[in-house]
Amino acid sequence: MMDYRVKAKELLEEFEKINSGNTKLKLELQKKLEKLSQFSDKKYFETIANDVSKVLKNADLIVKAIDFIENNGAFSFDGELMGTPKGDYISVFLKHQDSFSDEEYWEKLAYVYIMQDFAHVPYEVYKNIFSSNRSNREKLMNDEDIKFLDNLPETITIYRGGAVNEKRTGFGISWTLSKDIAQQFVDRKKVLSNDQMEVLELTIKKSKVVAYFSERNEEEIIYLGE
Repeated sequence: MMDYRVKAKELLEEFEKINSGNTKLKLELQKKLEKLSQFSDKKYFETIANDVSKVLKNADLIVKAIDFIENNGAFSFDGELMGTPKGDYISVFLKHQDSFSDEEYWEKLAYVYIMQDFAHVPYEVYKNIFSSNRSNREKLMNDEDIKFLDNLPETITIYRGGAVNEKRTGFGISWTLSKDIAQQFVDRKKVLSNDQMEVLELTIKKSKVVAYFSERNEEEIIYLGE
C-alpha cells in the first residue's frame, strides 16, 4: 500500500519544480498541498494524491482540484471561477450568492462584473443583483473610487455608447463620465451589432449612482435608472 506521507512529499517535490512566476500563489498552493498530507484516511489521501499529481503542471487546476476535495465534492465560488470563461462569471456568482456574507456579496459582484467585461448579460439580471438590499454596498468600490465619487458634484452628466432604441426599450446599467469613451463604445458596438448606435446622454443626481469603477480606465458609472 502507498505510504501517503511519502506520496505527499513526492507531490511537494514535484510542485517545487513548477515555476509559476507568482511567489505568493506558489506559497498558497504549497500550503494547500501540505494540508493534503495531514488526512488521517490513508485510502482517501491515496485517491486524491493520484488525482492531484495528474494536474500538477497547471496551477489553476491544482487549486481547483484541491478546492473540490476540501469542499466534499463541490466547488467553492473561487474554485468554480477557475477554468470558467469570463463571459460566464455572473452565472457562477448567481449560483453562489446565497453563501456570501453582505461584504463578500458586493466585493465578489464587483470582481465578476469588472472581469466579465463585454459579455452580454440581460439588464434584468444586472438590475436585480446591483439593487440588492444587502448592507455594506460601499464594498463594491475601492477606497479611491469611493473618494472620487464623493467629490463629484451633486448633479452629473453621464454618457453611454448604446443603441438608439434603448430610449424606448430601456438603457443598460453601464455609463461613463467621458463622452469620448462613450464614443469608443459606439464604434465598438457598430462592428458587433446591426442596431443603430449613438452616444446617449443623461443628467442625473449623484445619489442615484450605484457605483463608480476606475478599474478598466473607463470612468464607469453604474446607474439603474430612476
